[in-house]
Amino acid sequence: KSHDISAHFAFLQEKHIADEAIRLSLFELEPYVISLARIDEDGQELRYFENRMGEQSFSDNNIASLELIRDSLGLLKDIWLRMKLRVYALGRERQGQFFTSECSRADLLQIAELLPNRSEWGNPAFIDARAMIRERYELSSRKFQKAAGIIQENRETNLLLGEETDLLHISDELADFLVGKHIDLNSRNRSGRIVGMKSFREGFLAALQADSPENEIKREVVGRVSKPEISDVYAVYYFARNRELPESYEDEVAKGIGILERNEDLRLDILQVFTKSNFVECFIDGLERLGRPSLGAKIRSKYKI
Repeated sequence: KSHDISAHFAFLQEKHIADEAIRLSLFELEPYVISLARIDEDGQELRYFENRMGEQSFSDNNIASLELIRDSLGLLKDIWLRMKLRVYALGRERQGQFFTSECSRADLLQIAELLPNRSEWGNPAFIDARAMIRERYELSSRKFQKAAGIIQENRETNLLLGEETDLLHISDELADFLVGKHIDLNSRNRSGRIVGMKSFREGFLAALQADSPENEIKREVVGRVSKPEISDVYAVYYFARNRELPESYEDEVAKGIGILERNEDLRLDILQVFTKSNFVECFIDGLERLGRPSLGAKIRSKYKI
C-alpha cells in the first residue's frame, strides 16, 4: 500500500525466487534500490515539490550530478530490461510444468549441461559436478535428487545427458520413408506450387484420384500411415516450426489422435503437412530436438540434406 521501495525489494529477496537469472538481476538492482531508498524512502520526494510533511522536497540536497544520474539510468535500464524479458520467458516456461520449487526450467537446463553423461553418473566427475551444483543452487541432497530425476524425464535435458528418447509412434523406417517421398515429390512437382488444401478440400481430394507421378506418391503416403502416426508427424512438424517446448509433445500427440478418431478420411490430414515446402526441414529438426538426433543425422546424411 506504499511506495517504500526497500520493503518491496526485501519481499522479493525473501521469496528466493526459483530462477537464478532473476535472483542475479535482483542482486544487480540492489545498489540502485539502496540509493533511491536513501534519498526517497516512500517515493514522494522525487515525485512532488513538497513531501507529506509540507516541506520542500530535497531541501537538504541542493546539487545533483546529472551526468552520474544519466549514466546510472543507462545501466539500470539494461538490468531492468533483462529482468523483464526473463519474467516473460519464465511465465511461458512454467506452462510446461518442467521446474521444481527451487529451480526454473532454465536452471534445470543449465544443471543438465553441468552434469556429465548419464553413463558416467557415480564417477568422480559426477560427484564433483553434484557438489558444485548443490552449492550454486543451494540444493539439499533430496532436492538435488528431485532435480536430477525430472531432468532425466525431459526429452531436451535427457539429450544433454547423452541419452536419446524414442518418438511415440514414428519409427525410424517411417521417418526415412516420409523424407524420401517428400524429396521425390518435390523433384516431380516442377512448378513448386502447392494448392491450399483447406480451402479446396473437395477439389483437392477429387484431383488426387487422377493418374500422375505426384498423385502416386501422395497415395502411397496416405496408404502407409496410421492415425497415431499422422498425429505424431503433425506434432513433430509444428513443434519445430513453432519452437514449442518439448514438454507439450505427448499432450499434442494425444490431442491429435482424439481429433483424427472422428475423421474417417485421412488423406487430407497427412497430406496437409506432408506437402508443405518446409516439411523436411522442420520434421528432421523436430526429430532431433525431441530425442532422436542420431536418426536426424542419419537421414541428413542419406539424402545429403
